Amino acid sequence: MSKIKVQEIEHTGNTNTNAAITLDANNNVTFDATVTATTFSGSGASLTALPAANLTGTLPALNAANLTSIPAANLTGTLPAIDGSNLTGIAASHPAWFGKQDTAHNIPNVTWTTIINLGDEAVNPSVNSGGWDESTGIFTVQSGQAGVYYAFGGAGIDDIQSDDIVRVGISKNDAEPSVYSETRAQQTESNQIYAAQMSQVFTLAVGDTLRCKVYHNEGSTEPTEQAYTFFGGFRIFAT
Repeated sequence: MSKIKVQEIEHTGNTNTNAAITLDANNNVTFDATVTATTFSGSGASLTALPAANLTGTLPALNAANLTSIPAANLTGTLPAIDGSNLTGIAASHPAWFGKQDTAHNIPNVTWTTIINLGDEAVNPSVNSGGWDESTGIFTVQSGQAGVYYAFGGAGIDDIQSDDIVRVGISKNDAEPSVYSETRAQQTESNQIYAAQMSQVFTLAVGDTLRCKVYHNEGSTEPTEQAYTFFGGFRIFAT
């Protein structure tokens, strides 16, 4: 086996004061200019400052724990089916309420009146944060709960006479309902129960209220019918 022992190698036309290739006593090689080869092999652990534009191919399946400051705009694709308990900044407040009347109350004639006493089959989760009061029949939007809401309700009135009407509407901030449903008694009817139902979508801010109101034009004050009287709703999405 032959050996060539040198410390420096350079081209015969070299005008640079530095040798093109330098070897030290431990066989470490230093190149003074560009190195070109068809392929390279061995560890790349000491390679630094590699331009991102020159990295191609498939990323290895490595632990990504040290990846930081990844722009959200660069995250694409489908989220994996993993536990989302540590996700933050996701609105978790979705109020919902419902109540059916547990005790009848009297409704004056030709007067829009809030239905109350809605304690039966109650839906009042803690996320409502006290926004639903079944006794007064009023839902109030709490802090952090602004959004678009779907509300629905119905009411029945006893002792309706011929051609009398019963109306039901959802009231925002205690205003007279701007839209409502109506049921009219048939001619010759006497002392009958008539009911109406209504649903509507609202955009609500914090502090806004919703309530279900009923109206009739029977000649005197008449009681509600509990089985036909209810009010509920829920937030569709936040705004």
